[in-house]
Amino acid sequence: MPGASQPTPLADIDEWLRLGLLDSYCRWAGGTARTCLHAPDPRRPQPVWSAAWKPGLIVCTACLALLRLRGEADRRCDCCGRVCAGIEHNDGIYTMTVWLGALAYQAGACKDCRPGFDRAAQ
Repeated sequence: MPGASQPTPLADIDEWLRLGLLDSYCRWAGGTARTCLHAPDPRRPQPVWSAAWKPGLIVCTACLALLRLRGEADRRCDCCGRVCAGIEHNDGIYTMTVWLGALAYQAGACKDCRPGFDRAAQ
């Protein structure tokens, strides 16, 4: 069902999305990620967030605003870089969140780059 949450094996997630998630997780676990002032730490589990458009930044739920985008950047595909015209032109960004443990990784994709399991639902 499009738009629904679904458990997906990590190997079934498109490479560009999977590698971004793993890069964020490794930076965080290795201590090289930038964090919000609350300094979330993988040794103190709590939900944390990262985004394709701000690589290497990990924030706690209270600091999600640090990941917000505005304007053209909010319409840019995180896979190919194309700026979408917008939903009013039937050319919107498909937002997604993939989880690895306590880390939620957010990304946006154009209709040509969105993950394969979504394309199968068309």
